[in-house]
Amino acid sequence: MKNLAPIILFAYNRPFHTQETLRYLSQNILAEESTLIVYCDGAKQDASEENKQKIKQVREFVKAQNWPKEIQVIESEANRGLANSIINGVREVTEKYGKAIVLEDDIITSKYFLKYMNDALNMYEDVEQVLSIGSCNFFAHEQNTPETFFIPIPDCWGWATWKDRWQLFEKDGSKLLAQLQNKKLIDSFNVEGAYDFEQMLKDQMQGLNNSWAIRWQALAYIQNKLALYPKFAQSHNIGFDADATHTTKAAEIFNTKAYLHQEVKVAKMEVLVLPQVFLQMKKGYALSAGENNQTSFVKRILSFLKRKLKIS
Repeated sequence: MKNLAPIILFAYNRPFHTQETLRYLSQNILAEESTLIVYCDGAKQDASEENKQKIKQVREFVKAQNWPKEIQVIESEANRGLANSIINGVREVTEKYGKAIVLEDDIITSKYFLKYMNDALNMYEDVEQVLSIGSCNFFAHEQNTPETFFIPIPDCWGWATWKDRWQLFEKDGSKLLAQLQNKKLIDSFNVEGAYDFEQMLKDQMQGLNNSWAIRWQALAYIQNKLALYPKFAQSHNIGFDADATHTTKAAEIFNTKAYLHQEVKVAKMEVLVLPQVFLQMKKGYALSAGENNQTSFVKRILSFLKRKLKIS
């Protein structure tokens, strides 16, 4: 395959997770032809000696990698934080290469991951409504789900995008919230009550989280753009443990490892959200938000169907 996208890996202080991420990645069909760029973040000012040692171990392991093609290791002396590292790193790489595949240090991948990503990047490069390519589908696996599909929520657990799309990224959460409100998109942004993404964006504005992904998602809704996903997940997050910095204990909802053996064929599709996919997405995010009131959830599903299908 020609014109493969470079892979960006963002690493910090988890030696085991980083090793696993690279082990799975190296088993990919296109690994031998792909450039790997690793951004290693620096220690925080108040970092413990144990934490500094873990950061050192990550860097030593990465630099010792016998990656089959080119590997670039970019080490930061200061702690930039995950959000700034991703925002700037993706910008730097996409400006040079035109596109990029992005992983964090706790994402393991199918051996078909790079093929799926590159096929999708090439297929939708000129389709401006497609904001990004996702790989970690934890919610839509029913029989009526097509092999690939679109939703308005970009993935952050193994994803890809192009230079012109990433140039749209807006750092200022307050601007994004204002646009969501002005365009009356808050209900849609919250997946019709399934998940309070509005509060997550407000928390980012107040410094309670440092999520780049919630800002990327807000942009998708404002710009009316969609992300492509596979029916069978091509990535799995192994970061739900005591070493995780930005994610607490995860429910079984996010266990996508069982799907990693499945290859996904990318075919050109109309860029829209299918009703059956939306319903699965909504249910998945409601469950991930701790939705326990099944009666309330069913009522919201019926309300959605009435609006979409005009049932009286």
